[in-house]
Amino acid sequence: GQLESKEGNNKQDNDLPPPPKQHGGQQRPSAVVVFHRDVLPFGEVFYFRHAAFSQFNGARLVEATRRRLGGPLRLEILRPGPGVLPDDRWVADPEGCCAVRKVEPLGRALAGRAAWITGIRRIDGPTRAAAPVVEWDDRWGVVKINPLVAWSDADLEGYQTAHDLPRHPLASRGYPSIGCWPCTRPVADGEDRRAGRWAGLDKTECGLHLGAAGTDAGTDSAAVAVAVEVR
Repeated sequence: GQLESKEGNNKQDNDLPPPPKQHGGQQRPSAVVVFHRDVLPFGEVFYFRHAAFSQFNGARLVEATRRRLGGPLRLEILRPGPGVLPDDRWVADPEGCCAVRKVEPLGRALAGRAAWITGIRRIDGPTRAAAPVVEWDDRWGVVKINPLVAWSDADLEGYQTAHDLPRHPLASRGYPSIGCWPCTRPVADGEDRRAGRWAGLDKTECGLHLGAAGTDAGTDSAAVAVAVEVR
């Protein structure tokens, strides 16, 4: 149930020194990029991750980002606890399935962190229309930073084109919101962009972004998140 390095037993990313101190006695934050694994993803998710890593020479990009941060940057795979085995729990208990495969692992990833950087956008749906750029997450006890929250689809397309970023293969097949494969279907013309998530159920969130009281915090999720720790 522990967080594992993306490089397996390679300790280069796990045993980095603490970030250097800035002027005035302050320190630069360290960052951890976590990827949700074993959450019943589409196979295309792994293809997309591999394509992006290969296109941009991932190892070199990670090292360049470390130098820019002036401190550690770790890549970690976020897995469910050891008691979570392959099953079809999503059929009868989708809430419980999300809780053990997504929510509990994220709680471990954010423990001891100061902030969480997400990829949510206001256009994702009505419950996200008022999402702020920076907010306090009561449930996880961290500052939540949503740098893309005001981006439109045109903004995203422009950025992808300007930087020659790969397109997710499911985006052109009717999946504007991508979750686990058993609980996600393509969205028809005119439907809400999240209509394909848990279709037919009274469920709109996996639980990653619910407030402390269990209410919708007005945000969306992504397979990749960044947790920031100030040491």
